[in-house]
Amino acid sequence: MTKANAWWLKNQPVETANRYLAMCIAASPWVEVFDYLTTTPVLLSDPATLPTGAAVDIDFRPGSSMYAVAHANSPYVSFYSISGTTITKLADPATLPTDDCSGVRFSPDGNWCLTAGPSAGLDLNLYDMSSGAPVWARGLSKGSTTGAIAWGPDSAVFCHDAAGQQIFYDPTDFSVIDTVSAGGSSRSMDWDPLSNLILQMRTLSGRPVGVIDWNAGVPTVLADPVADNGGSTGISVRFDPSGTGICITTQPDVGADPKPYTFVYDCSSGVPVAATTQLSPQTQPSSATGACIRDKGDKIAITSPSATHAFLMVFQAFVSEAGTPTPSAGGNDGSAWGGSGGTMDP
Repeated sequence: MTKANAWWLKNQPVETANRYLAMCIAASPWVEVFDYLTTTPVLLSDPATLPTGAAVDIDFRPGSSMYAVAHANSPYVSFYSISGTTITKLADPATLPTDDCSGVRFSPDGNWCLTAGPSAGLDLNLYDMSSGAPVWARGLSKGSTTGAIAWGPDSAVFCHDAAGQQIFYDPTDFSVIDTVSAGGSSRSMDWDPLSNLILQMRTLSGRPVGVIDWNAGVPTVLADPVADNGGSTGISVRFDPSGTGICITTQPDVGADPKPYTFVYDCSSGVPVAATTQLSPQTQPSSATGACIRDKGDKIAITSPSATHAFLMVFQAFVSEAGTPTPSAGGNDGSAWGGSGGTMDP
């Protein structure tokens, strides 16, 4: 076990299941939050101040009910907190991103929040969260930047995609640790706290999944998975935050029936392989944009631009689950579980 894995395991919070599910949708109010205090989700009232444009990514600060939204139009990133059933927008940081954001991620320790997106100014903006409020720490202009961000489990390194390369940075000074190219630009990335594998969902048609191994503290590009979800390009990837090594990926229509809009990989061996259990054709959404797994590994939520908009599944069994959220519009890529105090099914 690496030091990063040991740090992550030691610092896992002891809490009940995530209480809130936040989903980016393709129409105002741009984000909707569902309360899973019980097994029946309740749509929370919108905050008084909404994101100022289309929301494409969202993330909760670990161990809290604060979340950040990457969206179009200034301020480009907005921070919110939830108390019970009330959502409140927090004050904007003094220094904002200079253009639309397409990605946002908190570090696993909750001390940093990173935004990313193509910009004529700063593509990357890092906010110090140690005071509980976002304080701009540093920014960087790279060019040809995507919103793909993946944090290492010890929060001491993050990976970001620019110009088709995956660049590893030290967040304390934005110094480059290493650079690799796993093939194509990344639309989404996630870092598995168990195996230290980074999976990227690529814009490379026919090869949606790329794999980078960080186990030796040096990035190594591995072969594409044998089962790569059937073609097309990738949209999103999210690992189980409870550390099983399981992740779920999504992609657009590949033109086959049944359409594999979602695909599950097991990375616990250090190599991504098709998980034994997949979402059945009968429970596949008719299209999928994003997916996220609840902190205690019991539920998975899938967003879709289809008429149903969202799907809720039992994690690892991958069958339909009662309590599916009902967003008012189709889903964009971003969705996230957060907060604590949610119900756990027996």
